[in-house]
Amino acid sequence: MKVEAKINNLIVVHTGFAIISDNTDRFSIMVTADNGFNFKLVMEFIDIKNSREQSFESKVNKNHILFICTNFNKASGTGVLQPLDLATVDGKRLYIKFWVYALATVSKKIEYVFMTEE
Repeated sequence: MKVEAKINNLIVVHTGFAIISDNTDRFSIMVTADNGFNFKLVMEFIDIKNSREQSFESKVNKNHILFICTNFNKASGTGVLQPLDLATVDGKRLYIKFWVYALATVSKKIEYVFMTEE
């Protein structure tokens, strides 16, 4: 049996989740293409006490992408609903969406989905 999932015109190639136990934990994903191209995606979480302002910042340095997520600390979740364009992998654009749930004071559940063009 073959199962293919799509979100609009994007093919879902990988989904997953991770649970971090502390804001100092950094969640990372290593992506390696069939042709050997690779990059590392790291998510860093910052909670600022007495502030509700949320922000998302991305930094790219060669084959390293850093997502800085500030005040992603709601039990109902916070994340990126529109696909973020990461790179061209094996001739196709690769995108990610993710959503972060606060589980306790500093623990978080990160759900993510990688997608490519058809």
